[in-house]
Amino acid sequence: MDADRRKQERELYPTVKAWLEELLEERFQKVYLEITASRTFRDTIKGQIDRNRDLIFSFLGETAPDLTGFLKKDTSASREFIVVEVKSTPVKLEDICQTRRYRGSPRDSRGDDEAVAGRLPVPPSHSCL
Repeated sequence: MDADRRKQERELYPTVKAWLEELLEERFQKVYLEITASRTFRDTIKGQIDRNRDLIFSFLGETAPDLTGFLKKDTSASREFIVVEVKSTPVKLEDICQTRRYRGSPRDSRGDDEAVAGRLPVPPSHSCL
């Protein structure tokens, strides 16, 4: 990916994060998202990873989702993880494959890996998964 496109995508992260948080807060009691494109995960995310799954961070190596977070429908619900790839150009098959690589990323305790973001409308003039 060229430097200009990478820069364009980085500039979209805060906007997409804010939009997605607003949208998800209408459906979930607890919403936590952070920008993780630099492969830095805060303790809030790390603390949600089951000990037997924490080695996922060693597999991320050279790449990480642009946004990573978790959701809870209510206090009794288990958490669901969400990963988001932000694109400044129309989504291509390669982009979908990139996001699918995170499928091995942390999932909720039921093993449900359905992409929550895949069920949400894309914000106007933005492409994201």
